[in-house]
Amino acid sequence: MAWRDAFREQRRMAILEAAARVFARKGYQRATMREVAAEAGIAPGTIYLYFHNKRDLLLSIAERLVGEIGRLLVQPPEGELRPFIATLLRNQLEMMRRNRPFTRVLLTEVMTDEALRRQYQERVVAPVLAQLEARLQAGVEAGEVRPLNASIVTRAIVGAVVFLLLSAGEPLGDFLAEERQDEVVAELTDFFLCGLQPCKGEEG
Repeated sequence: MAWRDAFREQRRMAILEAAARVFARKGYQRATMREVAAEAGIAPGTIYLYFHNKRDLLLSIAERLVGEIGRLLVQPPEGELRPFIATLLRNQLEMMRRNRPFTRVLLTEVMTDEALRRQYQERVVAPVLAQLEARLQAGVEAGEVRPLNASIVTRAIVGAVVFLLLSAGEPLGDFLAEERQDEVVAELTDFFLCGLQPCKGEEG
């Protein structure tokens, strides 16, 4: 029945939100499923009706966080490539800024656990990269983008924002701070569209 499906989805989302808080607070390795259940206000056994194990929980949170980016790529805006790239970067930055503690935990685990890294690539990263690659390749075929290796460029675009998260707080400042978002988006958009050469109309 529809109300049962709605209740199940509501419960699932509550568990994901509770797990994100617990993982961010305690770290993935030290957190337990029992603690996540307590944070969500459910019996310990109930959590296994929705998720197989702690790793499944971690990956499911990651899938949720990148969902808005994936939706953008499924329905790319019409018109020039610049607004598309700028919106993609802005969404990535906002997602990481809003979920910074959890995202740091996730990246730490992904970098140190090979099996988790493979699952993360398959379940979270690969679908988004495939959609962005297709968008860039369409740009090449339409003549709005120079001939390029879309696979390499796609990973560079996504990886640039990830590095901003890892380097936040360095002497150059917090690149994820809300007040710097417009600056970072504009700088990265120009870089990916123009490289190190002046953009069209900016030649001295």
